[in-house]
Amino acid sequence: LARVGDAEYIWIDVTNFWPLHPNDLKAGIETLLKGDFGIETAEDGWLLLRRGAPVKVFPEAFFSFVRPRSGEPAYPVEVDFTPPGQDAPALRLVEFSISVEPRINRLLSPRFPFSASLTYMTKVRLCWQALAPLPQNLRLYPFFYDDSTGQILEDTTLRPMVEAIWYPPYRWQRGETVCTETIPWDVGEDFAVGLGVMESENWQEEEGRWRAKVNRSPIILRLFEDNTWVRLIGVRGGKPQEERRSFRPPSLAHPVNLRLGEGILLLGYDVTPPLGSALHPGKSIRLTLYWQALKPMEESYTVFVHLYDAKGTLIAQEDSIPRKGNYPTIWWLPGEVVSDTYLLTIPEVYEAGEALLAAGMYVPDSGERLPVSNSEGKVLGDKAELGVFSLRPIACLNGQGLCAIIYEGGKLF
Repeated sequence: LARVGDAEYIWIDVTNFWPLHPNDLKAGIETLLKGDFGIETAEDGWLLLRRGAPVKVFPEAFFSFVRPRSGEPAYPVEVDFTPPGQDAPALRLVEFSISVEPRINRLLSPRFPFSASLTYMTKVRLCWQALAPLPQNLRLYPFFYDDSTGQILEDTTLRPMVEAIWYPPYRWQRGETVCTETIPWDVGEDFAVGLGVMESENWQEEEGRWRAKVNRSPIILRLFEDNTWVRLIGVRGGKPQEERRSFRPPSLAHPVNLRLGEGILLLGYDVTPPLGSALHPGKSIRLTLYWQALKPMEESYTVFVHLYDAKGTLIAQEDSIPRKGNYPTIWWLPGEVVSDTYLLTIPEVYEAGEALLAAGMYVPDSGERLPVSNSEGKVLGDKAELGVFSLRPIACLNGQGLCAIIYEGGKLF
């Protein structure tokens, strides 16, 4: 732009800005339009400027590069963002996609003329809808981070999204869909993609962040830091790792259809070994519970799986946020089916006879359990009684600390 000289026409593609920074390119074009140049024609992100042309305002056709593309979106979603201190969302993410392209770079070294390195050029496309007028200082903040440490590897501070520069959110009309895309960059082969929205230039100023809420998504989206940002997807070995949600109940060996509280249904379970099997010390029970969310949940419940001996004494248990702490109930969507596996190991000491296997949920802060009711609405208690096993008798030699299991016929092993 600094060497236009006596040119009569200048052709510019704002989506292919290299080697200029996109902010510098926009500033240069604005300088030309303030001078002798005007817009001869424009479409889909490119401009033909002519010296002496009277038009200084970008036509609508120029902004078609921010519109959705034809074809099915990779991930159709509905994630709402609500400004601080307000109840109604003002912005919605309606779809996103990710592209990770491996690139072989030849190393120019006289000592190793045939050496090369492999990089992964990643970009994320985000499509939005304005639900209300948006503030002028609103910033869309996609970022790439280390999934294990949380360290941000790359964001849009130095490499902003071109679409947001030319068609910033405060210009978006209510209901229109606008797509933005990060500049392709090498962030490695193992990372995750996060997304936030803020009225600030500094992501660390949490008071400026908008709250996110996931209403619909075919894959699992995770919310963090008081729901101020959402993890969209992880990448391992250069490949996006989809975690698909399931909304179809499986075929169950033990259907029960018990309601826990108002928002969760225990569809049934699978268990190994089968109910009624004989158990002895060291043997394990593997239990998979199948839950279904009936509505959005504001509470993160803890699941308990308990085994009681013949005296009703709790002899084995596992209490955990679903899926080993990795999928709290606040992330579940209405209608979603969640499989959840637990492992109980039989201890050395117990009362022989029938052992009851039970499960349920409780509020972690108070310990209050969710009431369990059947399909007719009758409350059955505060735990779902799933079935019984048989605990083998144990014989111990007094004072010797030696115990063994007594099998049928009185034979001691």
